[in-house]
Order: sequence, then C-alpha cells, then structure tokens
Amino acid sequence: MSRIAHHHHHGRHYTGLARFLLHPSLPNLGGLEQLLLRLLLDGVELAAGLLGLVAVVAAARLWLQRRVAERGRLYALQLPEEFERERLAQQLASLGSLRGGVLRRPFVGFELEVTGRSPRPLVFCSAGVSESRLAGLVAEALPGAQLTPVDQTASGQGVWRVGSLAHLTGERLPLRTSFSADPAGLLVRRLAEAGKTGTAVVQLLFAPAPTRGRRSLRGEASRILGGRPRRSLAASGFELVVAVLFAIGRAIVEVFAKGSSASTTTAYGRPVFQPSRWERERAAALEEKAGEPLFSCSLRLGVSASSRRAAGAGLRDLADAFEAFQTAAGGGLRRRREFAALRLLCARQLPLRPRLLLSASELAALCPFPERPAATALAFDQATARALEPAAAAPESGIVLGTTANGRSVHVRVDGLRGHAQLIGGT
Repeated sequence: MSRIAHHHHHGRHYTGLARFLLHPSLPNLGGLEQLLLRLLLDGVELAAGLLGLVAVVAAARLWLQRRVAERGRLYALQLPEEFERERLAQQLASLGSLRGGVLRRPFVGFELEVTGRSPRPLVFCSAGVSESRLAGLVAEALPGAQLTPVDQTASGQGVWRVGSLAHLTGERLPLRTSFSADPAGLLVRRLAEAGKTGTAVVQLLFAPAPTRGRRSLRGEASRILGGRPRRSLAASGFELVVAVLFAIGRAIVEVFAKGSSASTTTAYGRPVFQPSRWERERAAALEEKAGEPLFSCSLRLGVSASSRRAAGAGLRDLADAFEAFQTAAGGGLRRRREFAALRLLCARQLPLRPRLLLSASELAALCPFPERPAATALAFDQATARALEPAAAAPESGIVLGTTANGRSVHVRVDGLRGHAQLIGGT
C-alpha cells in the first residue's frame, strides 16, 4: 500500500517553483556560480578603486583650494558716495571668463566686517586673479572707490557662531533682485546691532560656475514641466539598488520556475501631464536664470559675542535680513550649518561644492556694500577725491595755477579768468 502511495506521490507533476519549495537546493548551473562570484568580486574591487580615486582627487582639490586662498590678497575698500547695483552686475558678468585649472578654482570675495561701530568693507582675491583685473573691476563697478592692501588678520575675540546660507529649495530658483530701497540698508543695521559687543561679518565668495550648473537648471525646468518628482541623490541610489535586486530576484525565480505558465501583465497608458501656471512660471524663471552668467557662491555669516547664546541670537537676526530676497515662485535663502565654518570664514576659502548658484544680478543684489554709505546706520570711510590729469583740451599757456602729480603745469587763459568766478580762501 505504501509502495502504491509512493508511486502515486511521484506520479504528480510539480512546477519548478514548487519543486524548489519542496526540495530547496541550488540547480546545477554548470559553473555559473563561480562565474557570478568572480564577477561580483571584480565589481567590488572596481568600486573600491573608483572610490579611492575619487577620495584622492577630492583631497587634492581641497589642498589646492586651500593653497589658492592662502596665497590670496586682501584689500580695504573705501566706498564711493554712491553706486548702482545694475552697473555692478554688468561688471561682475565679465568675470565669467575667469577660469582656473581642473583642480583649482580662483575666486573673488566681498566682505563687510563691523566691530563696535566701525564698519570695514573688504575685497579679497585669491591666487589666479591679477591685481590689475581686480582694480579694473572695482573701478568700473564702483566708480570712485579706492583699494588699499591690508594684512589678513585673525578672528576677533569672544565666542563665535558661524553659518552659511543656501537656497531655500533644491531647485535653486532665482532670488529677488529688484527693490524700491537698498537691500543692504537693513543688513548694515543688523550688523551694527550684532557688532555692538563684538564682531559681525558677512562674507560673499564667488567664482564662475562650471557648465554643469547651467545644465542642472535647465534639467530642473524640464522636470517641472514634465511633472516628474524631484529625488535626492540618496533616494535615486536607493531606487537603483532596489531595481537591481528586483531584477536579480526575478531572474532567479524564472530559473527555478521553468515550465510554469508565464504571468501576463497589462500596461496602462500614462496620462499626459499638464503643468499649472505656477509650474510654468517656475520653469520659465529657471530657464531665464540659466541664460545669464552663473557663479558658484558661498555666503557666510559670523557673529562673536561674550556668550554662545548672545552670538547665536545675533546670527539669527543677521540671517533674517536676507528674507527680503524671497520670491513668490519659491526662491529664497535659508541658514545651514557648515563643517569647520569658523576656519573657512577666517581663511576666506571657497568650498569644493558651494551651496549657492547665482546669476550676476543675484550676486550684485547680495553684495553687502550699501549703495549710499552716508544714508546707513554706520559711518563709512568714503573715498577721497581722485587725482585726475588735466583734460586733453586744457590750455598749455597762460597763468600757471599749479602742477599735477606728474609734474605737468596747469594753465588758465586771461579770457578764461574773465568768464569764471574765483573764490579765494578756505572752501
């Protein structure tokens, strides 16, 4: 009877998956296991080698970027009576041709430091930026301003709190650039309040952005118009790993389930996405920003005080002054932590991956220098009168009024004296 049951048991036909569940064992793949294991080990070695190469390149870039900052030059800036941010943006756009090597990136920086009631505007240029080019930029962007070389000093006394600003969203939407009043006015007032018992600093470092920055903006615009959700790098990597594991599992199931009926799937058509007006405006703003000269920027804020709590309060107030740059489309800035922020602030070092991608107009709007220094809450040292040579049409004969710095005599004719009023005495 048992023999009949035994034969009856073996007479049944099972699918490959059922046989594997009843008698789990690896199939005879004819050496395929060793091949897959060898491929896996080779893949691990290749991944380890690539990670090591990436680490070496990153370390070399970090060392070279630090050397570029250490060999830079710092200048004290005497601001003119007034300047226009539109003109500043136009001149900053000319820095798009400032390129370095593959591993290093020359950059320029604007800095406003307030200690007590004394403001100190500073301009920094790293190695790779010539002094003549910087002087030409300042002369054209800030007519009448004067640069004076100074030594790079260490940070002030007290407890420091330092933070950096990043885009409000990962899409890096444009910031607000048009204002009825100078956006630096409120910033200077917050610096004056934070610097009463210590030091407050706003530091803006910038370099021409690589071409991938422009591609990323246009890719974001295409993603918004296509209705695709935005995924972080970690989420994309996790989805890739899950997809690979799912494909491997499906292949294994198909190997063990030979002869089983194939499952049928039905594909459903995906409805066409229709972007809303708000999404079209955001995409258009990104496309417009991508058409301008772009800069990789780092905007750091630092406050020192007698206690960590007071310094933190001053840092928050200072960061609140940048809320005016928010737009209805979602552009804006938020405060973020930065590793070794105080050391990078004092060294004036641009990070390897700056958090801000700005156009020339946005960069000019974020410049911490006030358009009219005399109208702010602090007393700025303004530039003195410039020494100019006589005009080419000036008379070369007549009454001598004086000489220029180059030793050239300045004359006036008698008929010129009759046609002008003369003031004698102190003016």
